[in-house]
Amino acid sequence: MIPGSRLRSPDSRNSRAAFVVAAAAAALALAALAGLAACANDRRARAEPAPATPAALDAQAPDAAAAPAPPEKAVVPKGCDINLGGRYKLSKKPFWTYQVEDDGVHLVAKRADLPDAGEPAEPDRAPRPSEPGLVLERTARGFVGNELGFARSPSGTQCPVTFRAEIVACDAQGFTVRSEDSVALDDQCHIQRSGPASASEKVLVRQ
Repeated sequence: MIPGSRLRSPDSRNSRAAFVVAAAAAALALAALAGLAACANDRRARAEPAPATPAALDAQAPDAAAAPAPPEKAVVPKGCDINLGGRYKLSKKPFWTYQVEDDGVHLVAKRADLPDAGEPAEPDRAPRPSEPGLVLERTARGFVGNELGFARSPSGTQCPVTFRAEIVACDAQGFTVRSEDSVALDDQCHIQRSGPASASEKVLVRQ
């Protein structure tokens, strides 16, 4: 080779070409890695929701301050919204006395004493002493509930029964109860109702 000549050997040209190819491959690899990193960040951004704002949290939380539904207004006869507690007797059977307890919503009337010896026999219907004779409640449907007593089944068994009842009038002297006159029972003491039953009224007079 002549000294100072610009001619290069074939090995030198091959080495330069190999270097250029390697540099291009490295650049492509870096670009591919950058693309993979961008895809991963995009997937992570989609998978991780943005932090909820205080307003959004308040909207999702249950309303702890929500007011409960107001109680239904009781609809009762005039004068029946006062406290009716006290001692009473039946107007037509004054030897039957009752002690009435009234909490403003519920009224319970308990038989206060045993009937006198001269009382007409009616043992099946009468509540026993100290047992509730009336259990009533002031509701939107009226001053309603039950009269409690006893009745005979067809086989002669004495059965505890409930007669539908309601207070229909009140005044300073007492109150009036309308209740079923009778109920039909089977031999297992189950009440058999096939339609509206006849009813009668009783007046309890304050003593």
